[in-house]
Amino acid sequence: MSKTYSIFGAGAAGLYTAWRLLGAKITSSLRSSHQAKSKQLAKGDTLELYDWGRHDFSAQNPGPQNPGTWHYGENPDNSYVELGGMHYLNWDTTQQNPNGGFAPGHRLVSTVIAQLGLHGQLGSSGFAYSDADYSSNFTNGNTAAAFEANNEFTPGNQYMTITTGYSGMLTALFAAIQTLAKRKRVHFRFYPNTRLYSILAKDDGIHYTFAERANPWKPTGTRITNAAWLALRPHSLDLVARATGYRQSGGLDVLNHQKVQFYLESAIMQPSCKVGMFFHTPWWTSSTHPAHLTSCVVTPTVVAELKKQKFPQKALNVLPAFYNANPFASHTALFQALEAITQERLTISQQDALSAAASRNTMGPCKTDTPIRQAVYFGNNAKKQSDKPVYGILASYDDESFIGPNEQKQLPSSDNHHPLVGPRKVPARMVKMLRKQLAELHYGPNSDYSDVPEPLEAAYIDGSLPPFNARCHAWAAHINIADVQQKIRKPSQLIEGADANIFIVGEAYSNDQAWVEGAYC
Repeated sequence: MSKTYSIFGAGAAGLYTAWRLLGAKITSSLRSSHQAKSKQLAKGDTLELYDWGRHDFSAQNPGPQNPGTWHYGENPDNSYVELGGMHYLNWDTTQQNPNGGFAPGHRLVSTVIAQLGLHGQLGSSGFAYSDADYSSNFTNGNTAAAFEANNEFTPGNQYMTITTGYSGMLTALFAAIQTLAKRKRVHFRFYPNTRLYSILAKDDGIHYTFAERANPWKPTGTRITNAAWLALRPHSLDLVARATGYRQSGGLDVLNHQKVQFYLESAIMQPSCKVGMFFHTPWWTSSTHPAHLTSCVVTPTVVAELKKQKFPQKALNVLPAFYNANPFASHTALFQALEAITQERLTISQQDALSAAASRNTMGPCKTDTPIRQAVYFGNNAKKQSDKPVYGILASYDDESFIGPNEQKQLPSSDNHHPLVGPRKVPARMVKMLRKQLAELHYGPNSDYSDVPEPLEAAYIDGSLPPFNARCHAWAAHINIADVQQKIRKPSQLIEGADANIFIVGEAYSNDQAWVEGAYC
């Protein structure tokens, strides 16, 4: 008998869930048992994927909303700044159970990137967090979670990026879902601009109502599914719970059970705001206090470029040994490491070629106590380097609530679904304020905003607005994290005598909150 699985939310968690339900394998230790395989989708089954927004996944499924990567002039060939996910902690997928399974890194993200064939597009963030005083990613009241978060930012960890933009992993996942569904003859149905409105468990399955984006507070239809995955953030889950409580008509209301509500409240919302800017010059490298972006890293792309330049073969044979090494703190350190193995000196021209290929001076962070909190430099990372260079900077990365658009409200906050729309143009007054704070960061106190040039473009995403009310989450104090993680994934187990195929997935209740790795976990 055919079955239907429904996933609500087409972000990282929803896409990864769909990919796994279609039979995608991760590592040998996570391969499905026979029982798990019987629950995967097979020929004749149906997979539904709902998205309140409309991500720009492909030419066949276009949309105005990019999953997070913002390109200059909205041209994918131009330089970009990440207004969503930025990078991940590399985990060596070529080793079998490295370090007894305790090697640091984002295992699932690294493995997904490898399986999707994105390895040829990798770059490195190329900076040491210890140099940038990056001591903690979020304010956190839970000691266990704080240990986990700070462990990720230890010196020497290698943070990787995807040179086409981090959202390239999500568009690749969507394409892989389509391919797997077609190969397995599973009916794949994608419903953009559609949100989950309410949900109840009944004897014949999971009953849910949905609403259109044009009028998200009025349900427009009802369907039944065999199992539902809520890849939704806590605030979105709360909206569904409220509507379900008002519309309850028989069945089991899982989300509104008191104990489930208690567990749902264990995650604190973090209202992040990100602002990106593009300039004709990397003015931050020649300022009074320039950004310390001096590191370099060896990737397959670097070696391929050096082969084109007829780099010495002996050195080319050695360079792949540095693929998974920590970023080199300077060009001299890379030269010395290579020469120590080859026992041959590099000529000045060879040093110049290696420096140009391996330099990662275009990305790195700088912390400040002003409201912008952190700036991240992306530089000229355009796909086509032959065009006139444009340099990007994440001018503000505020994980709290100190900064936001300085403009007159046009909508009540409850109806302002800005995160579903994508980057918005920064108001002139806000641009001036950003230039002033960047000037203080790079030219010292009392600097004038005119020390920083007028940007070519500036855009922001305010993650504090609905329907998410947060860009990421943290654990509340006095929470038993292990207990919540085990039970929130299938919340009906918190209700005595109940068993409903309603599941909750996403970064909010993971060990890696604020990371795509957490969404995949």
